[in-house]
Amino acid sequence: MQQLSKRIAHMASAPLEIQREDPTKLFKFWLPSTFLATTLHGIVLALSISCIFTLRKASKQGSLPREWRFLQLYIALLVAISITNAISEILTVLGAVLVALRSSHVSLAGPPQGQVGIFSFVLGIWGADGFLLWRCSHMYQTLASQTLRRLVRGLLAVILMISLGCGVIYLAMASSKKFALTDGSTMMLIFSCTSLFVNLSITVLILGRIVALGHINRRSGGRGFRGWAVYAEIISIIVESAALIVIFDLAYIILTLTDNVAPMKSLGALVPLISLTQIHIIAAELVIYRLAATRNDVTNVIEDQTRTGELSFVSSHHVSSFKLECSSSKGAHSDIEIAHVK
Repeated sequence: MQQLSKRIAHMASAPLEIQREDPTKLFKFWLPSTFLATTLHGIVLALSISCIFTLRKASKQGSLPREWRFLQLYIALLVAISITNAISEILTVLGAVLVALRSSHVSLAGPPQGQVGIFSFVLGIWGADGFLLWRCSHMYQTLASQTLRRLVRGLLAVILMISLGCGVIYLAMASSKKFALTDGSTMMLIFSCTSLFVNLSITVLILGRIVALGHINRRSGGRGFRGWAVYAEIISIIVESAALIVIFDLAYIILTLTDNVAPMKSLGALVPLISLTQIHIIAAELVIYRLAATRNDVTNVIEDQTRTGELSFVSSHHVSSFKLECSSSKGAHSDIEIAHVK
């Protein structure tokens, strides 16, 4: 621990210098980092378009709750953050490359995303983490124990406040001209560790929920929760999205702290660092897309089974019921009782 503390203190005080005598090192890390981030930005745009179409389709089918329609505005905000971050990164990195080619060395006294991009960096992380926390909270609303629900909500609130607090401090430090993000500063490591903690917590909470639901499903002989397959699919994509963020956060932390990773360790850490904003946005939009697509599938299955009389449910002390209104294309209207796990 003492060696690790010395390592962090040294990185927080040493400026980043790129020697012109070996310019290949500069291109080896900075240009691939920018290319990867730009590619991920293209994925964000494509995924955003798919999300909008899927959400509108769900709205037309009546399967999308009214309060979920704000997700279209949320996606538009994520796209704006992604575009701002990508442009700022490209301009900053290319500017540093040009300076390095003209000078014997270059010292970057600011974040690689640029002063504008650093705000989109933090906003993107806040937006994705907040959305995943909201979905995690929503999954625990059906807990039978009110005490457990309050404990989970309290834990999620603490996690959210930690993320917001670190983000605010990080923005304040990043606005300083003496702050160099690429030197592996202490605050950047803390912010990355906070994001890692948030997403690991989400993953653990979701896995705990799916284990509990699986136990209930087995006790009822597989009949206690008819929507188990769909629910498990939703949970799996949230876990996968959180894991995607965890992988990139871990990569940055390891590349920053580990010795003998590369002759220029701070530049090696740029590869996952510059991509973090786009990764967080992709993770959030993947959840939105799969949730909307799953609701479309559930609506179609319910309508088909209702017309054929094949939709059945069971009652047990583990299951409560709620009604889902369905309308066929011919205008027929019915209230269908859906089993839902407590």
